[in-house]
Amino acid sequence: GAYRLSMAKSGSPVGVSQGDEGGELSNGFKHTGAIGTGEIDAWTITATAGENILVRMGKTTPSDTLAPFVRIFGPDGVALDSQFGTAAAEGRATVNKSGTVLVVVADSSNAKSGTGGYQLTMVRTGAPVSVAPGDEGGPLTNGFTHIGTIDTGDLDVWTVNATAGDYLMARVGKAGPGNALTPWVRLYSPGGALLDDGFGSAAGEALTRATVTGTFLVVVGDGTPTRAETGSYRLSLVKTGTPLTISAGDEGGELINGAEHKGLITVGDLDAWTDRKSTRLNSSHVA
Repeated sequence: GAYRLSMAKSGSPVGVSQGDEGGELSNGFKHTGAIGTGEIDAWTITATAGENILVRMGKTTPSDTLAPFVRIFGPDGVALDSQFGTAAAEGRATVNKSGTVLVVVADSSNAKSGTGGYQLTMVRTGAPVSVAPGDEGGPLTNGFTHIGTIDTGDLDVWTVNATAGDYLMARVGKAGPGNALTPWVRLYSPGGALLDDGFGSAAGEALTRATVTGTFLVVVGDGTPTRAETGSYRLSLVKTGTPLTISAGDEGGELINGAEHKGLITVGDLDAWTDRKSTRLNSSHVA
């Protein structure tokens, strides 16, 4: 019978057939594609040595037979990571050499014949973040509660500009009943180092004190071993050195000397208050 044949190799430009998927991945952008029987899609990342890269893949239709398979190869051809799962998979790597990183996605079943649609999100440090229409991510506002949703195999990428010496805290919590998401938040430095991460059955928190000035990444996703659970979340960022912006209906802002302030902590919430005279930041915590 008739057949299709796909080849992927490191060290060469990638050519994509008309109507097929592949090519350059945009940082933080949710790309979509489909795997036909026996097909592989080849994607590329232009990266610098030392950068951290995350690539998460998830099938878009539960009934599809596709079992996501992600492989990452360095510019020199070295296999950096290989991960697969029944509904989602995430590959992680530290780039060993500056150049073009190759990401190959396919079906991981024993027969290599599973098919279906997928979504693919790449995260890398040291590059601007692009957010797909209808997705969540981008700049975080100090003290503000941001709302998002994690689909199967999804990652939301947020950014925060900080100055050396600033203290940063990001907390994520699942929102709404019947939510299977295990919130996972990761915080990366401008230079590519993973500074902190946290996850839990309902909430997670990452925090650090900046040692350099630049753009830090906050990455939100599902933290279960399958990386496949879904649900909505709320994300709060608190940092020193910047004025607070409080969400409508939330609590926080300037404390009044001698006044009694009341608030409410929801799952994964942070309420940030300031003392104008001392410019200290007071952040509400829950265990």
